[in-house]
Parts: sequence; C-alpha cells; structure tokens
Amino acid sequence: MKGLNYYQECLKKTHHPRAMELFDYLVRVETGHRKVLTDLLRAETKGDQKLIRQSVDEFLKIAIPIPLFDKGSLEKMKKYDTTVMEMFNTAIGMEQIGIDLYTDLAKKNKSNPTLVKLFTKLANDEKDHKRELKDLGYFVFGVPPADEMM
Repeated sequence: MKGLNYYQECLKKTHHPRAMELFDYLVRVETGHRKVLTDLLRAETKGDQKLIRQSVDEFLKIAIPIPLFDKGSLEKMKKYDTTVMEMFNTAIGMEQIGIDLYTDLAKKNKSNPTLVKLFTKLANDEKDHKRELKDLGYFVFGVPPADEMM
C-alpha cells in the first residue's frame, strides 16, 4: 500500500507526460500486486488451497507492458531535476523494500511451491521496476543512483 500510495502521489504531482506514464504504469502494477495479495489472504483465511492456486495462476498470467521513453521527451524532464530525482530515488528505495520482502517470504514459505512461485514473481516484478527506474533515471540525470556511486 505504501508503494501504491506513493506512486499515486507522484502521478498527481508530475505534469511531464513521460513521467506520468511511468508512475501510471507503477500504479497499475502495484494495484495488481495488492489484489493478488488480498485474494491470497482471503483464500488463506478460508483455508482454500484451490482458491490460493487459482489466485496465483491468474496473477502469473498478467502482463502489463512497460512504457517506452524517447530521448527527446526525457531531455525536457531535466528542468524538474530536484523533484523528479527525489521521486525516482524514493521509488527505487521502495522497490528494494519490495524485493527484500518478497524474497524473504519466498524463503519462509519454501514448503509451499504455490507461494514460492507467487513471491518469486512479485520479487522479480519489483526487480524489473527498480531496473526500469534506475535506467530511466540514469538516462535523464546522467548519473547512477547514490547507492551505485561507491
């Protein structure tokens, strides 16, 4: 929820079309993550293993295309350096929190292959988001995120 709320706020605060595309994409993906986790909790509460497998299988089939960004439009973002850079750095940090959480949950649930599949997919989604944010941020600002400069 924290990531979803943050991306919704970023979407409201930015007026650059490409940044809006990125944050809209992240809102849609995090909404999907929230839905599958809510479905999973509901199924787990009922003790319904079939429903758990169905929820996971449905989630694994979802594919939301990552938006593409052209160089010209990204150059225009540079005038918003501080605000946009802060948004990117916070978003990258939030994706790392998701990676750590889902990786840990996959390890803790290794006796349940369905849950391992789900949490591995979620961790990989967060890795993809983090990579996209880093790549786009590097392209826009010309410097890697602070954690990679050392």
